[in-house]
Amino acid sequence: MKSFVIARTPIQYVDKDQPLSYALEIMDSKDLSALPVVDNGKFIGIITIRGIMDRIWSERVRIVNLSSLYVSSVMETNVPRISMDTTLIEACNLMIKCNSIALPILYDDKPIGMIFEEDIPRLFFDSNIDSSGFINRRFRVVDLDSNILHIRSLMLNENIRFIPIVKDGKFLGVVNDWDIVMALRAIHDRFPLQHRDARVRSLKASDVMRFTKSIFYGYPSMGVIARIIVENKSLGAIALNEDRSVLGIVDLKAFVKIACGVS
Repeated sequence: MKSFVIARTPIQYVDKDQPLSYALEIMDSKDLSALPVVDNGKFIGIITIRGIMDRIWSERVRIVNLSSLYVSSVMETNVPRISMDTTLIEACNLMIKCNSIALPILYDDKPIGMIFEEDIPRLFFDSNIDSSGFINRRFRVVDLDSNILHIRSLMLNENIRFIPIVKDGKFLGVVNDWDIVMALRAIHDRFPLQHRDARVRSLKASDVMRFTKSIFYGYPSMGVIARIIVENKSLGAIALNEDRSVLGIVDLKAFVKIACGVS
């Protein structure tokens, strides 16, 4: 199967000299976790939600206006890229090898599409693969009162896109990379410059947590979990014990690994 089959195409892209706020608006409205970046119409890199979270939540940057930051300030240039002829297995192997959440598809040095890890579970709706071997039991869980700056650091340091939130050991919801970026964006929109840093430092998981139906009990097939993830537009599913404590998680990378035969 060619990777182009599951690509989002045509894909919108941004120029390296455009404001980061403009790129965020596109990513938010189009539900994209990454965008190609061009210079004079030629592909030069990508921006990702992770890169944006890393950049705009740094202590020096988080008090400035997003409109004063440019796409080039968060752009990644050393990124893998694929063509229309790249197979799905090759693309998924690249995702794992390069730890990528999205791959740009180029033709004549121009971006014509992207493959996102969010779309890989769609390939497994009818899968009967046992989920027990793909539930990650070595995962992070944080309390409802945890500081968002701490959660951000955990996500960046451990390269994870979401974290389950608990209270008294019981699952309540999740905080993901988008939630953190959008929280800072809201602070920029609502608070004057002199109050932004204090507001950022005061944010807790309870301020940005989202409730989710992307949960399951027991060990359903990966096909069932894939449908749960896609139907809830989530970055993974939470495996719960009967008492609603967290047993583990199945993230998008689990499906990428299955797609390229890595267990």
